[in-house]
Amino acid sequence: MPRPITSISVNLHMTVDTVPKLMAALSALEGRDVLVGVPAADTQRTVPLFGKVQGPQKEDGITNAALAYIHNTGSPANNIPARPFMEPGIMAAEDKITKALANTGRAVLDGDLAAMDKGLNSVGIVASSAIKNKITSGPFEPLKKSTLSARRRRGRTGTRPLVDTAQLRNSINYVVRER
Repeated sequence: MPRPITSISVNLHMTVDTVPKLMAALSALEGRDVLVGVPAADTQRTVPLFGKVQGPQKEDGITNAALAYIHNTGSPANNIPARPFMEPGIMAAEDKITKALANTGRAVLDGDLAAMDKGLNSVGIVASSAIKNKITSGPFEPLKKSTLSARRRRGRTGTRPLVDTAQLRNSINYVVRER
């Protein structure tokens, strides 16, 4: 006669393969860049006239991207001193950028593409905000008397370098793009 069963032992082991999601997220991350600065396209400056903006015209044919480069690196030929704001701005936000990148990395490890995109956008926001803050706060080499006189002739009274019409500062942006 068979013996009655008094106990049953069941071991259930379930394995979920998340490697495909991880590989997809890694591939997506590898194909993206976060670019911060002044885009060369569509950076026309508006011409102020008596303190009022008159419309999207090029001011002396120069764009915000060109002005950002000139002011950031200087132009000895034009007697313009370097007033670096891009790199110092980024460096000032290094801890916040590192934290945003760490969050992005965790999203990639989880295979979460939406959170990865959110993290990359967070990096761009932090970096562009830090550059704008550097433009606002300085410190920079003071403006020359001739520059201040030219500003007064245009009806401007500000004395801070890089901040006159705020067009350069406002042109700082970021983009997350596909390579």
